[in-house]
Amino acid sequence: MAADKLDKDLFIRVIIRTANISGEGKRTITTSYNALFLGDANRLFYWKKSQFPVVAFTPYGGKMSKVPETHIPCPHRKVSGS
Repeated sequence: MAADKLDKDLFIRVIIRTANISGEGKRTITTSYNALFLGDANRLFYWKKSQFPVVAFTPYGGKMSKVPETHIPCPHRKVSGS
């Protein structure tokens, strides 16, 4: 998404930090994002739905979202009640 498409009441702060530096001088960085929406909730939900219609967060995310629901997501872990 381009910055000019963001709502005028959405403020995003990106913090970039050096995580480590290897012996060869290569750097690894991390980024953190903070957002603040100053408009009303109805506008936020409408904007989110229109701009991110396919975003769906799962408790496992990533590759785990490709595991069928009929399978045990973490078979190596004990689950209470089983």
